[in-house]
Amino acid sequence: VTEFLSNVASYFTSSPWELIGAASGLLCVWLIIRENIWNWPVGLAYALVSLLVFYNARLYADLVLHVFYVFMNGYGWY
Repeated sequence: VTEFLSNVASYFTSSPWELIGAASGLLCVWLIIRENIWNWPVGLAYALVSLLVFYNARLYADLVLHVFYVFMNGYGWY
C-alpha cells in the first residue's frame, strides 16, 4: 500500500503540464460521455498540451499521433 501511495505522490510531483494534460483528457472523456459540444475545445487543449509533454519526453511517435488529434479536434469542433 505504501509503495502505491509513493507512486501516486511521485506522479503529482511531475511536470505541471502533465497534470494539466491528464485533467483536460479526463474532462474531455467526461464531456464526450455527456455528449457535450465542449468536448472539442477541451480535447484540442489536451492534444496541444500533450504535444509539449511528448516533445519534452522525446516520444516522437506519440507526438505525431497527437498532431493528428489536433487536426481532428479542430475538424470536429468546426
